[in-house]
Amino acid sequence: MNRIATTAVALVIATVAQSAAAQTFGAIAYSIQSDKYGRSWNLDSRKAAEASALKFCKAAGGKGCKVGVWLEDSCGALAASETSKSMKQTGISYGFKTASASHARALAECEARDGAGTCQVKASVCSNGK
Repeated sequence: MNRIATTAVALVIATVAQSAAAQTFGAIAYSIQSDKYGRSWNLDSRKAAEASALKFCKAAGGKGCKVGVWLEDSCGALAASETSKSMKQTGISYGFKTASASHARALAECEARDGAGTCQVKASVCSNGK
């Protein structure tokens, strides 16, 4: 009986610790027309992260800003080239442990979609702000 009680207490503690883990959201918004971006991090929902990124993109002078990628408990990036005409030609990445790790994937996606050979990472962010 003592062993069962100890196991039950351990399971409760593990469950509480797991549910107490912070869930953070972030996003990157980008304006193809203006080559401006906005980032957000450390927010408690996807909706809040996207709205914040759009707000910062517009505040930076972006015209027609659109959310390129949203993140949950991870890092990501957005890449575009000089010839990118729409968000469909950009490259995005998400699910990485560090922002720098996400760069290669975003660049590769951009090159595959745009093919101009001039893709650059425009912005990267981690949802936890680190």
